[in-house]
Amino acid sequence: MLISKISEGGMRDALSLLDQCFSVSDSVDVDTVRECAGISGTDYLFEISGYIVKENVSSLLNLYDGLIERSKDPARLCEELISHYRTLMLIKYGADNKVLKLLSSEEKSYREKAEEYPTEHIFRCISMLSETFTSLGRTKNPALMMQMCFIAMCDPKLETDEKAIIARLSKLEAAFMKLSRGISEGTVKTARSDTEEALKSEAKEEQQNSGGFEIKIDERLEREGDEPPLPSVPPEYEAFPPEIKQQSGGGELPVFDMWSEITASLPFSIKVLVDGTAARVSGNTVYVEGSELAVNYAVNEFREKVEEAVENVTGKKYRIAALSSADVSIPAEKENKVSSFLDLARSKGVKIKEL
Repeated sequence: MLISKISEGGMRDALSLLDQCFSVSDSVDVDTVRECAGISGTDYLFEISGYIVKENVSSLLNLYDGLIERSKDPARLCEELISHYRTLMLIKYGADNKVLKLLSSEEKSYREKAEEYPTEHIFRCISMLSETFTSLGRTKNPALMMQMCFIAMCDPKLETDEKAIIARLSKLEAAFMKLSRGISEGTVKTARSDTEEALKSEAKEEQQNSGGFEIKIDERLEREGDEPPLPSVPPEYEAFPPEIKQQSGGGELPVFDMWSEITASLPFSIKVLVDGTAARVSGNTVYVEGSELAVNYAVNEFREKVEEAVENVTGKKYRIAALSSADVSIPAEKENKVSSFLDLARSKGVKIKEL
């Protein structure tokens, strides 16, 4: 099977390789075939891909330099890595060994390690290696071309194409989900828990020094002026102005129909983060609603970019703020007074221009 895989189904290449094996040893096994074909199993391929997924550039370049010193051909290595990532991709999508055509030991290794590689990462690596393989035949320094490819694969920030951005976002999303699970399971401490533990220790010492007088942690927090860190929305971007929060009854704030056009005009890296949001408008303020994370990106992280996009599309400056789903109403009394005033003006023959 290994001879067939190396010769890619070519009978002449397979017979030639088999002749080489018999010239070396009377007993042809996997090790003999690998020695004659100049390949060293899959261990070094997993080493390379492991350094890439961990973005460990220095270790990857050292490993590659060692392979070059042992006369490893860069084009052959690139081809092997493409096949390596192809196998990982097929396993991620449930292919069996009829498609994979692996030795039993190799199949076991691939299936055990496939989960370490995100699907987006695999597709990006195949794309980059394929482009590099095409260029290797036209360059006078293929070793340098492979070094540049490895560095770019370890550092997505060097690329600005869509696949690189998606890979970076996927990595960020995975890290965020891991952090969220850690906080919910109690395996990751927050700044608030660290503060409480420190204050408990101080309170215990003060209690011992004061002859048993009990000091409550909540009182200590209030006394020290400590507030829970990292509010979901900073004070300067308050989720809803107090004057609107206090109002009740009446109709809802009108939907901002141009919001989809505005988000479509944003840079791709911002658009994917605020995707799924909607907006309402009141006066010179656009209130964004949706998931907490997406709204936070729109009104905090990329507020200037979003406000700039709103002005470019509407031709008017608006302030961006977050909208609480529980507070979307405007006073019915105020709405009725405005409607009555407009009706009176129309009855007097005044032309009203709707904006």
